[in-house]
Amino acid sequence: MKCYSNNLIFCCNESNDLYNVLKNCGYSFERSSDLMSLVKKAEDSAGILILADDYPIQTVVINQDVLNLA
Repeated sequence: MKCYSNNLIFCCNESNDLYNVLKNCGYSFERSSDLMSLVKKAEDSAGILILADDYPIQTVVINQDVLNLA
């Protein structure tokens, strides 16, 4: 599968519904569940989709260190 965009990165579990819909449609995006590592290696023009895998049971908490780095 060819990577669709280097400027759009998914932060979610591999089983995330949205990520899998796009994957099943033939799109490929970089994905990791480690937000800090994604922020560290993302290009300045990249967008990181931070998806809550267990929403609404659990939301995403973003560490202040991640926000400072971003």
